[in-house]
Amino acid sequence: MKKLLLLLIITLTYSISSKSQTRSRLGVHVGVAKVGMHNDDVTDNQKNANGLQMGIGYNLKIGPVGFSPEFNVVNFKFNYDEETSEIDHSKYYVSLPLLFKWYFGPLNLHTGPQFSYLVGGRWDSNNANECVLDQCIETEKDGEIEEIAIYRKQDVSAIIGLGLDTKMGLYASLRAAISLVPIASRELLDYYNENDDFSGVGKEKYLSGQLFVGYRF
Repeated sequence: MKKLLLLLIITLTYSISSKSQTRSRLGVHVGVAKVGMHNDDVTDNQKNANGLQMGIGYNLKIGPVGFSPEFNVVNFKFNYDEETSEIDHSKYYVSLPLLFKWYFGPLNLHTGPQFSYLVGGRWDSNNANECVLDQCIETEKDGEIEEIAIYRKQDVSAIIGLGLDTKMGLYASLRAAISLVPIASRELLDYYNENDDFSGVGKEKYLSGQLFVGYRF
C-alpha cells in the first residue's frame, strides 16, 4: 500500500511538473514603445517619444498562474519641437519588470512593478552634445552657487498588460507602464517648490505603451 501511494505521488508530481513547465523557459525579446510625459497640474505640456527595447526574461508557469522577471535595456528619444524650442534628447534605462500572470489558455493577463535606472543619454542639439546624466542647473543659495541635477535616476512604474505564450516558444506582450514618481530629481522639485514662478512645473511622469515579441528556448 505504501509503495502504491508513493508511486501515485510520484506520478502526480511528474504530471503536474510536466504541464507546468510547458511555458517555463528563458526567452529573448525586442519591442517598441510610445512614451509620453504627463503632468496632472499642467494640461498643455504633453510630450511624446519613440522607444526601442530589448531584453531577456524567464517565464515560470505553474498551472493557471505564472511569474516572469525580465531584464530590459530601453532607449527612447524626444524630438525637437520648433514651436516650443524643446531640445532633442535621448535616454537609456535598464529596467527590471516583475510580472505576475493569470493564464486563460495561451493568453494571459499580467501586472506588476517595474524598477528602472537611468544609465545614460545624450543631448542632440548642435551646441550641446552632453550626457543627460550631467545635465544640471545652477542656483544660488546662501551666497553660494549650487548645481542641481535635473533628472531622477530611479523610476518605479506599475505595469498592466495582455500576453500571448505559444507552445512553439513564440510570445508577445502588449502592456502599459505608468510611472509612480516624477522624472525630475528631488532636488529640482524642492527648488521649484521654493519658487512660485515654477508652480506645477517639474512633476511630469512617464506613461508608455509597449509591444514586445520574443522567443523562448
